Amino acid sequence: MVFLKWEEPVEPNGLITQYEISYQSIESSDPSVNVPGQRRTVSKLRNETYHMFSGLHPGTTYLVSVRARTSKGFGQTALTEITTNISAPTFDYEEVPSPVSESENTITVVLRPAVGRGAPVSAYHVVVVEVDGSRQVRRRELGPQDCFPVPLSHSEAQAKGVPNYYTAELAPDSLPEASEFTVGDNHTYNGYWNSPLDPSKNYLIYFQAASHFRGVRDLTFLVLFYCLQLDVLPHC
Repeated sequence: MVFLKWEEPVEPNGLITQYEISYQSIESSDPSVNVPGQRRTVSKLRNETYHMFSGLHPGTTYLVSVRARTSKGFGQTALTEITTNISAPTFDYEEVPSPVSESENTITVVLRPAVGRGAPVSAYHVVVVEVDGSRQVRRRELGPQDCFPVPLSHSEAQAKGVPNYYTAELAPDSLPEASEFTVGDNHTYNGYWNSPLDPSKNYLIYFQAASHFRGVRDLTFLVLFYCLQLDVLPHC
């Protein structure tokens, strides 16, 4: 949605009877958006010097024109460009899957690609969070306000006493389709050490997709699973 407000012409040359607003998409990083798009027109009453555009595509630039009309016809057109914010990517999980397999220090899960909204996915992150076993944690999707935008490696998280760390960063082209990934395999993924899990601790594993567009970053998360003391309860 975009809210647009304008001023009455300095020289209306008569009594304004209406305003006409036209808009169309002219640029988008989303390949599903047609550019240039269909031009749409909205009429406003003479005392309505504002309009709320709704149903717009995220991450898309629109060319907007406004012109006033009197009994003599339409006057000059004022032009402006408006770019909508991107939206968080969405995952195609119908339901949260169970782990594929487990060992004393690892958990293998299925990662599915996300769909960008307004901008393509720029990176995936697998995030590990140590949790207090006394807390009741339920699987749920999280919004951007619950994300982990600050990347912390395992060593950085330990040094700062923070319970969460990036255990892997994956490029979008490395996940063209659903693939298995082993958390805690002791390998390094784009600079992040996938540290073996401690079987005496409790963990939440998150899967994050990030999009970037013109300096704006949006994130979305999915809680993959909750594991409680791997050496005692081998199945989550």
